[in-house]
Amino acid sequence: MNIEKKRNIFLNKSDISFLKNHYLFLDNDFLSMLFYKNDFLKDFISIFNNSEISLLIDPFVEFEFLREVFLPKQQKLKENFLSEDFFTSVENHQEVFLKLQENAILLSRIYAHQNNNNKKTGSSFVDLFLAARSMLLKNSCIITGNKKDFPLFVFDTLAVLNLEEDEGSLKSFCVLKFNEKKFSSCLLKYNKLHS
Repeated sequence: MNIEKKRNIFLNKSDISFLKNHYLFLDNDFLSMLFYKNDFLKDFISIFNNSEISLLIDPFVEFEFLREVFLPKQQKLKENFLSEDFFTSVENHQEVFLKLQENAILLSRIYAHQNNNNKKTGSSFVDLFLAARSMLLKNSCIITGNKKDFPLFVFDTLAVLNLEEDEGSLKSFCVLKFNEKKFSSCLLKYNKLHS
């Protein structure tokens, strides 16, 4: 296994060319980590931004990132952060939203079916829409610290970044890709319930 270390980031792939010309959706937990940990942000940008990878912010992730911020100074800091050149905001269009909504509800049903109607499927509204968006944009990935929100029966793990925090503990973030074959298999099993 190749491990690349940039100050406090450990990446299990030293060659991230597999992400070249991909879109990388940032989940809120990861986006928040970038906002609060400036060293991590610099290292992350140096690893990923020079690799022809577009760092995308979904409108629902942006909402989640900005919600409950009531201090004007903090709100301005977060808004300025989102407007940095290395991020690209994803357009929110009604036609796209309708397809996202359709995909998100289908994913939620598949998650529930695969989890045998377990009370807690683990995926929030925002995570379901982010997963749904990755279904539409075939050359996209998601980076998240909450891997359970994007289950292995639909997503593949391409890479893992570990952030070494000040006290020596590690926080892991996964780069995930929607797997059409896995999804189709789950959908087939789910559709058998209705036949």
